[in-house]
Amino acid sequence: MSSVWEWVSHCTRSLTAGDLGFFFMMGWSLWEQQNGLLWNNKSSYLSLVGLIAHNRLLECLQVNRPVGTPRPGPMVD
Repeated sequence: MSSVWEWVSHCTRSLTAGDLGFFFMMGWSLWEQQNGLLWNNKSSYLSLVGLIAHNRLLECLQVNRPVGTPRPGPMVD
């Protein structure tokens, strides 16, 4: 793939809904970590980025779930 757009487009076509949500949350978390380092000289452990993305996705799913549906559980591979 020759561009980021092609890569993202490929991911949106081939990933499941849960994986796609995690893909975008991971991108957001990486972007946020990069901005923290660039603008605030704040670094954190890179190993936490995936955990942060996972927790944000679960929070998003919880807040936006239809009334009466069960809470989402942990995402399992």
